[in-house]
Amino acid sequence: MLITFDDGYPGIATQALPVLEQYHLCATLFLIGNTVGRPGYLSAAQLQRLVDSGLFDIEGHTFAGHDAAPGHPAFSEMTPPEFQRDQELEVALFRRFHIPAPVAIAYPHGRPNLRLVPLLARDGYRVGFTVVPGWISPHDNPWLLPRWIVWPRMPLHRFAAILTHHGRA
Repeated sequence: MLITFDDGYPGIATQALPVLEQYHLCATLFLIGNTVGRPGYLSAAQLQRLVDSGLFDIEGHTFAGHDAAPGHPAFSEMTPPEFQRDQELEVALFRRFHIPAPVAIAYPHGRPNLRLVPLLARDGYRVGFTVVPGWISPHDNPWLLPRWIVWPRMPLHRFAAILTHHGRA
């Protein structure tokens, strides 16, 4: 089982990290690079704490391609040159925090851009995660992996059903 967090909200450092430490669990953070230090997101110090904890694997969620903005398209609409620029910014951020180069991407909003898979592979990525609910099997396309999303206030019985393979969330 893989515990993942998306985007980079401060609760990952203030709430999730202490629980992971208490139970000696590891997790993956799919980080939106350009949010670090912005209000409502991880501060640089909080991100460094996650990195230093050794409990978090920090992976790609694009630098600025999570949502379209003036002068920067969403990942699902990026051209190869736009992706290359976004990738350069993400790599620079990872280097700044001494984070190993990402090998996995959680597609923003779960929307892959299959035109970019060859570039992802070239840059060392090995897998891509969607938000299609389901369990990963050996026969899955590694660029279109499903994952269960656990939403805030999800009823415990629905969460238990996911964990025991007895139902969809």
